Amino acid sequence: MLCEKITLNETAFMETYLLNNSKEYNVGKKRPLVIVCPGGIHG
Repeated sequence: MLCEKITLNETAFMETYLLNNSKEYNVGKKRPLVIVCPGGIHG
């Protein structure tokens, strides 16, 4: 698994988790994407 944290600005960042390709599972097929955007009021 490839994990990377990308800083967007002083208070925001994005964490990515990319699974390694597998010879046994879905060879040559695209994988789904999930985006989680937690939020709230910063006060």
